[in-house]
Amino acid sequence: VGTGSTHEPNNRITDVELYDGLVAKSQNRWPSLAFDVNAINNTFSRLIPSGFYYKTFMWPAKLWPQYEHIIRHAAGLGTAPEEADKSIYEQVHIHCDVLIAGAGIAGLAAAIAAAETGARVIITDLSPRFGGMADCIDGEIDGGGPLTWVQQAVDRLAKADNVHILTRTTVTGHYDHNWVLMCERLNDHLREAERLPNRPRHRLWKVRAKKVIAATGAFERPLTFANNDRPGVMLASAARGYVERFGVAPGTRAVIFTNNDDAYLTALALQRAGVSVPRIIDAREQAVSALTTRAQDAGIEIARGAVITNVETSFGGTAIEGVQIAAHTPAGRLAQPFTRIECDLVCMSGGWNPAVHLFAHVNGSVRFDDDLQSFRPDKTSEAIAAIGAANGNFDLGSTLAESFAAGFEAAKSATGKARPKKAVAPASRQEERASLEPLWFAPSTGKYNEGNKHFIDFQNDVTAADIELAAREGYRSVEHLKRYTTLGMATDQGKTSNISALGILADSLNTTIPVAGTTRFRPPFTPFSLGSIAGSQVKHLFAPVRRTAIADWHHDNHCDMEPVGLWRRPYCYPRDNEDRAAAINREILATRGSAGIIDLS
Repeated sequence: VGTGSTHEPNNRITDVELYDGLVAKSQNRWPSLAFDVNAINNTFSRLIPSGFYYKTFMWPAKLWPQYEHIIRHAAGLGTAPEEADKSIYEQVHIHCDVLIAGAGIAGLAAAIAAAETGARVIITDLSPRFGGMADCIDGEIDGGGPLTWVQQAVDRLAKADNVHILTRTTVTGHYDHNWVLMCERLNDHLREAERLPNRPRHRLWKVRAKKVIAATGAFERPLTFANNDRPGVMLASAARGYVERFGVAPGTRAVIFTNNDDAYLTALALQRAGVSVPRIIDAREQAVSALTTRAQDAGIEIARGAVITNVETSFGGTAIEGVQIAAHTPAGRLAQPFTRIECDLVCMSGGWNPAVHLFAHVNGSVRFDDDLQSFRPDKTSEAIAAIGAANGNFDLGSTLAESFAAGFEAAKSATGKARPKKAVAPASRQEERASLEPLWFAPSTGKYNEGNKHFIDFQNDVTAADIELAAREGYRSVEHLKRYTTLGMATDQGKTSNISALGILADSLNTTIPVAGTTRFRPPFTPFSLGSIAGSQVKHLFAPVRRTAIADWHHDNHCDMEPVGLWRRPYCYPRDNEDRAAAINREILATRGSAGIIDLS
């Protein structure tokens, strides 16, 4: 994205705000996306499994520089700008009583409760608008839709003098004693003509908060099935977001593949938008709830206990033409007959993973939740609490109650007030949902039965077969697995792939996910600019020379200065063409014979 000095590689396309004049191009292809020479790797994919380069490029050692050049070129990591960055970056230091990361329903509720006590509150969200998934969920708050309540909550907070609202601001890291880094993007969404020359591009906030509340939401995880990386296969919540938020239909004929109730909301939203939904493929055999009933009443056929066995695409794999589905047994075997369904869109949902990263950055422990089939926050010694989906709570009513309570308690503790004003959580209503059933691998047949096209990490092309191979080769530790396969080592840091990979690893080792463990959560939460880290400390301000109060006197007396850290202090005062050694000896004798003065100011 961008050109010249503002060129920035490795952006996630769904995070880039569109504006008139935006310059963007794809990467990890050559010479073009329509004709990518590296696509030939598909033909030889069986010969280049995960970790093959550790075994293949070891000999002869003198050729490694050539190997490295080819591997790096094929990795598709983009190119750094060659011109000097002329943008302005700044840093701000600030204190607050309560910092709330995330401005969905949970974060807004906590902010309202904290603000009512009179506490100094900062609430941030990485998106340009507050509300999170409020426009994509069902239920009611105070008798109206969730989005209506969100708009009222934002207006209420905006009028409060003790609340600081920050959009387009990512909390990148939580460190010891509630020291928090946040990166605010101020100019990236504006047209060139609208970017003021003296306005910073990014601002790095360095916050010391008495209490931190993580309302960071959750990540929907993909399902693992054959050719699930094709264009037109997307997360169910993403498809719903295009429809509900932007009024855009991502396809004309959609198939939903799920193991939980949330994807049924996507099916209903697509149908309301005029998209044909011929089938919901639900891996659960007997899941019945209000949402499944609504889908059936809307005329959508549900294939229970079934999975997608293959995604069929046009030549070149750029467009979906249909899917193959079949019933599967609890043992993971497929049953005849196989059914083909024509479609151009596949929406998948394998459940939700709480975004525990911020909570876990400073020794916060996590525990595995069997109902969610994911990790959720457990214990911490820091003054931080997780709420809402970030805490594994996906019920609207209990989320509101939990969030109002967390905001109140955090503010009460931070301010030390004995009896602060307490806000009351609003009434809410939401339909109950059926339980999720884990599905880590959807079996297939023929050349796909080994999982070599069942993608788990979509950025680094790690497949189910790669995970199983690593387990067979002795990489039983999740940390070793990560490094051997490069799982979760791309820019998304495994946010959507880790749990599915752990499920397959656990099955391969005949153990459970809690026993297999998880990787550590380290900052930053998402990549942020090096410019914001440097701030104004660049060029002549990078290491400014520090001089003492009598530096001019030293200069007038021909002092030979020496660097002491960033300071310049007297070394000696040469006279009559003395060298340093002669000047030092003279000054030593003079000091011992009478007195000496040293400038240590």
